[in-house]
Amino acid sequence: RVEAESAAVAAKAEAAAISKQRQRQDSMDDEAEAAKEAEERAAKKAAAAAAEAEKAAEEQAEAARLKAARAAKKEAKERRRIEEKEKREEEAAARARAVREAAHEEAVAKKEKQKEEKKEKARLAA
Repeated sequence: RVEAESAAVAAKAEAAAISKQRQRQDSMDDEAEAAKEAEERAAKKAAAAAAEAEKAAEEQAEAARLKAARAAKKEAKERRRIEEKEKREEEAAARARAVREAAHEEAVAKKEKQKEEKKEKARLAA
């Protein structure tokens, strides 16, 4: 009978040890599952942060592109304004030259006419 009680105590102890081992294994499994879930959450957060950073970078690039386009447009407008001003100045200078040349030709023609009139007077007087 003592042996039976001893065997029963040993069986209970073994059952308790097995139960404890199962509880430890379950606890380790729970911890592993929690760690896996935490890792998945961290991965999702990292992916969301990366997507947000990419979106921000794209927005910055678009803003820079628009700024460059506006600057190029402004520069082209200024260049056209300067070219038009230079063209107007060249046209005004050409008109002024034409007026001076016409006035010069008129003065030369007038002098020639005066010479001819002098010659004619001198011829008539003689």
